[in-house]
Amino acid sequence: MRVFLDTNVLVSAFTTRGISSEIFESIIQFHEFIISTDVLLELSRILDTKFHVPTEEIHELTSYLSTFEIVHFSADKTLYTIRDPNDNAILHAAIQAKADIFITGDNDLLSMASLVKELSILSPKTTWYIFKSTP
Repeated sequence: MRVFLDTNVLVSAFTTRGISSEIFESIIQFHEFIISTDVLLELSRILDTKFHVPTEEIHELTSYLSTFEIVHFSADKTLYTIRDPNDNAILHAAIQAKADIFITGDNDLLSMASLVKELSILSPKTTWYIFKSTP
């Protein structure tokens, strides 16, 4: 299964030990992880400004994440409009990457789950339950 993680899930995965970190580990072991340049940039910014993670550690993490498939969002492929333009680019990158599921904790994106037909939009908690029943 091709899985795209929103920035908020990655931040949780790397700053806490909980559902998001378990999801990330499961994806790395059993699925195809996909990331976008927008997510990498946003992740770096948040880890720096909100969590004050040292620059070297952020670089190591983004270098590691860059070893996986990276998609570059092309604005001419916009299918859905979301209130936050950053969320719009991330959702469309997941669609362009042909992800099967997009995992997010963002309520704006989760509220679009029934509208978006190209992939499943799931919360970390829902994904965790699914992964626990079948890797």
